[in-house]
Amino acid sequence: MVRPHQLCLLVILLIIALPLQAASLQATVDRNPISENETVQLTLTLRDYDGPINPDLTALEGLFDILGSQQSSQVSIINGRMDSTKQLHITLAPKQTGRLVIPSIDIGTLQSQPITLQVVKSASQQAGQISEIALEVEVDNTSPYRQQQVILTVRLIHAVNLAEGVLPDPEIPGVEIHKLGEDNGYQTVRDGRRLGVIERRYALLPQQSGEITIPRILFRGRAQERGMGSFGGLFSQGRQLQARSRPITLNVKPQPQRNSGIPWLPAKNLTLQVEWSPKQPQFRVGEPITRTLTLQALGLSANQLPELSLTPQEGFKVYPDQPQLKTDTHQQGVIGTRIEKYAIVPTKVGEITLPPINLTWWNSEQNRLSVIKLPAEIIQVLAATAESNPTALPLPAVNNTESAATIIDNSTLWPWQLASALLALAWLITLWLWWRKAPQPAPLDRRQTADSSSTLRISLNDIANTCRHNQPEKTRDALLAWGQTHNPQQPPHSLIELAKQLDQPQAQQALKKLDEILYKEKKNWDGNACWQAIEEALKSTRNEYKKTDSNKLPGLY
Repeated sequence: MVRPHQLCLLVILLIIALPLQAASLQATVDRNPISENETVQLTLTLRDYDGPINPDLTALEGLFDILGSQQSSQVSIINGRMDSTKQLHITLAPKQTGRLVIPSIDIGTLQSQPITLQVVKSASQQAGQISEIALEVEVDNTSPYRQQQVILTVRLIHAVNLAEGVLPDPEIPGVEIHKLGEDNGYQTVRDGRRLGVIERRYALLPQQSGEITIPRILFRGRAQERGMGSFGGLFSQGRQLQARSRPITLNVKPQPQRNSGIPWLPAKNLTLQVEWSPKQPQFRVGEPITRTLTLQALGLSANQLPELSLTPQEGFKVYPDQPQLKTDTHQQGVIGTRIEKYAIVPTKVGEITLPPINLTWWNSEQNRLSVIKLPAEIIQVLAATAESNPTALPLPAVNNTESAATIIDNSTLWPWQLASALLALAWLITLWLWWRKAPQPAPLDRRQTADSSSTLRISLNDIANTCRHNQPEKTRDALLAWGQTHNPQQPPHSLIELAKQLDQPQAQQALKKLDEILYKEKKNWDGNACWQAIEEALKSTRNEYKKTDSNKLPGLY
């Protein structure tokens, strides 16, 4: 029977003797050879080593993808000898076929031996069949023009159930990439076998001509397995899988020769629509009407669509809003939309013409140039306010029935005529005497001047208040009321007309800026700055108004 003090002595002796044993490092692989889409586990086994395990694996990255690593350790005593073992398990995925050399690896002062690994093509892959997993790629056009859309389809085909997996998006220098919707899962049958398929689509827009290579895409995942582990596979990570696609080369052609100034728009379809707000507008001088142009292209992103400018011409002014750009995705590719809004303000009565819009684009479906046309529009502009025509007085009705002639003797009329004349003379004398005694009213011009000055002061107060409260619409109404009071002979119907009546350039610029702000959705306007710019001009105009009023001839009494 071994006594306790003898057992403790044995353990102490073994611990003392442990450093005397030589440490070692050995490298092994679990399988050799392997197929190109399989992984291999490299195990580094250290015996009787107490130092840290942090090897430099940089030398492996040229030939392998390092998918992960795990450590394990154990201590055993056999025949009185203690054996300490530590293992580092590294999962590797080969990047190519052929004879690959796993170089020697250093851990501390220890070094492993190199291993030659043979990576071969799978027989099922060579026959075009699917063993466990495969990654297929295809494009709908290998010779596109620059900026022409190419559809890339990626299919992950698997004969085993997948527990997890990572399929990264492609990275292609010089190419704008848009993922089209979500992944599509379905099943297919090949050679009598039912296989699962996960399909993903991309829209590629090459931004330069020449040869462009779509690199290999690597899928990494784990197969779902049962019966592993003491809990029926509940904690099993499953067998690792990987698949690589083949590279694809695109020969991108430069854009065809065309006239300078014409935008390059390679698209499957292009539409241009116009809309008025309100839908059936009635054009009047000084009143803005919004015109909306919507350009939509299948196969182009929104930032590729050109500006649809509307140049102001005689008879109208244009105030453009910020364009709205939107790029959507569809199974057929990207859909770019550009929305341009303009506030059109007529400046004269009569007929004005909005110029046509012609847009040249490249029809990638028919491989030729096409033109989309928006014809010119002729609109009739009415006066800003309805002219009030004087109401015609009703004329006495003409009786077409001939009345019988009555013959009157003139000799009997003169006494009545004399009496009527005397009565009229007496009435005129009475009226003259009453007018001399009645108090004289103020002259008409003076009453009008007082009323006008009162209205002018009220309008200036309104302008100041609306400016201080940053109310551009109310400021415009107050300014127009002021202008109509100041110049009733030629009242302004818009801020632009009012600006022309002011002499100070600073005030004119402030009114033009206010007019532009009114037709924008985001009205970032500084009312205080506007009031400072126009206050002196309004006061100067008011003084001129009073001076002109004092030089008028006095009213007749």
